Order: sequence, then C-alpha cells, then structure tokens
Amino acid sequence: MNFHHLAYWQDKALSLAIENRLFINGEYTAAAENETFETVDPVTQAPLAKIARGKSVDIDRAMSAARGVFETRRLVTLFSG
Repeated sequence: MNFHHLAYWQDKALSLAIENRLFINGEYTAAAENETFETVDPVTQAPLAKIARGKSVDIDRAMSAARGVFETRRLVTLFSG
C-alpha cells in the first residue's frame, strides 16, 4: 500500500462518513431546530454533504460549553497535565 498515491487518498475520502450534527462539548448533537443545509463542490456543483444549520441557541450552547472548559483548564500549563 503506497500512501503517496493519489488514488489511495481518493479511495479513503470516499469511505468517510460525514457527520451532519453539531459537535458541542465533546458530543455530536442535533441542531435545536433540526435544520440542515447542503454543501456543494464549488467546481462541479455536485452535492458533498448535509450539515447541521446551527442557530443562535446552538451557538449559545457551544459558547457556554467552551467557556466552562476554558474556566476549568485556563490555569493548567502544558507541563502540569
């Protein structure tokens, strides 16, 4: 198996499962309104994936989770664990 061949990586890309939920606080979760939108390849216009459409309530949830982690970890140094 040659990891430098384009065909190898193209095959790997085709086998990826695209998650269509939001990743908040270390977990995948549906958007509050369960809305999604489709992304397309800018060159071919072929559909690539459906992605969760986060609204302000989802952003607030993500920010709250991030703030909580920051507050508990902000004084931890790289060497203290």
